[in-house]
Amino acid sequence: MTHTLDYLVGEQMIERVDVIKVDVEGFEAAVFQGAEKILTSNKPPVVVFEFCDWAEGHVPGGWIGAAQEALKDWGYRIWRLKDLLRGKSPLVDVLTSGFETLVAMKNI
Repeated sequence: MTHTLDYLVGEQMIERVDVIKVDVEGFEAAVFQGAEKILTSNKPPVVVFEFCDWAEGHVPGGWIGAAQEALKDWGYRIWRLKDLLRGKSPLVDVLTSGFETLVAMKNI
């Protein structure tokens, strides 16, 4: 049995989520869809996730860049972890090739 993050947070009566780390071999977009309430809340969490073009490309009904697009649609800005740590700007475009650890944030 699987449950969405929104369901689990509600069931456990968790008032706030500060950070979400996701690495589910290309199914990150599905996880984000199941966390829409959390990700669009007044105090949205930082999201750390893996991007792998190969993995996203093998998700049935999915597409490469879907996870990044979902977060961007909700107002998140996305950085490569290494760029964020160096104080560089967020990505302008969705990544469509390679492998990266990404960090998404809002309201900073």
